[in-house]
Amino acid sequence: YIPSRIEKVTVTDANQIGAASFRGCSNIKELNLNDDITSIGEHCFQECISLKKTNIPTSLVDIKDYTYYNCDSLVNVECPSNLKTIGNYALSNNERLSEITIPSTVKNIGEGVLSGQTLLEQIDNGDIDELNKKLKKKNIQNVTSNNVSYGYVRTTLESC
Repeated sequence: YIPSRIEKVTVTDANQIGAASFRGCSNIKELNLNDDITSIGEHCFQECISLKKTNIPTSLVDIKDYTYYNCDSLVNVECPSNLKTIGNYALSNNERLSEITIPSTVKNIGEGVLSGQTLLEQIDNGDIDELNKKLKKKNIQNVTSNNVSYGYVRTTLESC
């Protein structure tokens, strides 16, 4: 049980966070996760609608299904450089998400990962050709490849 009034959470001494641990904690605005965390369960931060700021631990290699689903206040996501997998709907329905960094180490992107994003303006990735294949070029335009890549989204990305 996590009290509903908590606004800031700092995890200092853990290597994993269980499934749905913070699901629906609508008052959490900031999450600080230690870099030793190697596993975050599915639905862990789903519907943390006030979450504005978080870090994704550098030791994490996969973001599981629905992990950051419906975190309406989240604006920026920077994935760690050794990330390999982003699960189904892991980052979807985040209405204020405007920028995401996906490292070129990501080899598997699940269904609907970026669906429901209405403000997404920038996608940074080291290998834009691979990212375009993964996202199937859905509604992406003005994509360039200079180590850092930008994709400007006209409408919602669905079923990527």
